[in-house]
Order: sequence, then C-alpha cells, then structure tokens
Amino acid sequence: MYEVRQYAGLKHTPTLGTLDVSSTSNETARITVPSGLTVALIQAQGLTQTIGPAEAWLCVGFWYTIGTTIATGTPVVSLAKGGTAVTGADATLPLATNGTTYLWASFANYTRPTIAAADTMSLKPTTTNSATGVITPYLGYIPIAVAGVSDAVTTV
Repeated sequence: MYEVRQYAGLKHTPTLGTLDVSSTSNETARITVPSGLTVALIQAQGLTQTIGPAEAWLCVGFWYTIGTTIATGTPVVSLAKGGTAVTGADATLPLATNGTTYLWASFANYTRPTIAAADTMSLKPTTTNSATGVITPYLGYIPIAVAGVSDAVTTV
C-alpha cells in the first residue's frame, strides 16, 4: 500500500519457478494479479490516503538467475496472459553462464492487455533458435492507474 503511485516504484512477484528456454511449449508458473481489496478492509487497518481497492499492473520485464547456462541461440521470452503470449511483450536473452547474479530483461513496447480478476500472468519462450538453458524469473511490474480503478479511500 502506498500513499501515491509514484512511491510504489518497480515491484516484483515471487519466483515463477524455473523456465527451460529450449522449447516454446514451456511456461513458468502462473501468478494471479491481486484484486478485490475492499475499502472497508483498508480502513479497518488504519490505512488512510493509500492506494486502495485494486492494483493494476504494468509488466515491464523480469529479473532472472541462470540455473543452466544459456549456451546457444538467442531465446525470446514473452509475457503471457492466461498462457497466451502478449503480442510485442518480448525480451531476448543473451548467452550467459549460470550463476547467482540477478539479470534484467525488459519487454519491448507492447499494448497492455486488460487484466481482470482471476487472470494469470506468466512467461514463456516464443522463439528458441535452438537455445539451451534454464532460468528462474521474477516478473517486474509497476502499479498503474487505469479506468475503473480508484486511488480514493472513502468513508464506509
């Protein structure tokens, strides 16, 4: 919860598990975007002047560690909504050895899909170019304002 969206900054999900970048049939675990927080719940906890009842995500990329070296090819990983890749939300992974360093991959410019309650987001390879390797990703997002989602906290 943040007093204004500008304070929210870049956030990330828990790990989405591992992703083998060698096949376009692979996908990370899916994560449901939080929704349904009520004004009454927020106020009951004494959280006034906060971003409240819902949070809209703008997924901008992902952090990842490499568990198995990306040794060949240039895999392209895409943001997926409900298991279907979002057109244009792609990131190309460079060749890199395994390690504990967190790397960042930004998505290309894309049109944000409408995300409703119970929708899931994940990552999946969309181009492999004979790539090999396994990553452990964390989806990066920014809370944004969209029509129908209010920052207001009202008297209940």
